[in-house]
Amino acid sequence: MRPYVRKERKLHLFKEQEIIESFFYVKSQLEKMIEEENVIVLFVGTSPHLSEIVKQAAISCQSPYLANYWPGGFLTNFRTIRQQIKHLKDLLYFQKSEKFASLSKKRQAELEKEITKLKEVYEGVLDLLKYDCLFTSPREEKRSKILLFIIGLKKEKTALKEAKSLNIPVIAICNTDGDPDLIDYLILGNDYTESSVAFLIDKVAEIIRESKLKKDAGLSTEKAAVAAANEEKVLSTEAH
Repeated sequence: MRPYVRKERKLHLFKEQEIIESFFYVKSQLEKMIEEENVIVLFVGTSPHLSEIVKQAAISCQSPYLANYWPGGFLTNFRTIRQQIKHLKDLLYFQKSEKFASLSKKRQAELEKEITKLKEVYEGVLDLLKYDCLFTSPREEKRSKILLFIIGLKKEKTALKEAKSLNIPVIAICNTDGDPDLIDYLILGNDYTESSVAFLIDKVAEIIRESKLKKDAGLSTEKAAVAAANEEKVLSTEAH
């Protein structure tokens, strides 16, 4: 971390220029990955005092998140994990049915307890199953790719280890005591203080929102061009 840090009165502080450069590099790479490579950003930050910040930022840019707990094997054993996510989705659907209402109060309470327990872990990744990422559709040519955005490297060691074992890229907020060599895309900053994390994570969420809008606009333009080309062919055929 030495190249990024200056020492001042026994304190280790980031060099301002390094902070700016690290953020704008991540911004440019993240925009490219979302707009061109169909990347899904998974927010990971399970420290209790940061979990709500992580959750709300992810929701604001319609990204999946794990904000309370990292279930071991989430990446490396996703075939098993996805069964638990699907089970939660099935329970939530069943909870709204007339059949659920006809159950005894005791049985309803048992299922609601199970739902609450599963939601605590998987609520933020319920929609992940609709993407063809995480090895669910290996034959698809245009598979979605996943990228981890880690908030709190010290706490999220398991998530980082799993990502590295599968060559899944990682963006992370890295404090002065962190190891930048472990991270693919580095955001220099305080990864513990709520105000600092909220500021940085909201900036990342903003980049994701804007990149998705650009991507959607590009797809709309492409569809319009295809439609226009098809119309020209029809007109050309009719004219002859």
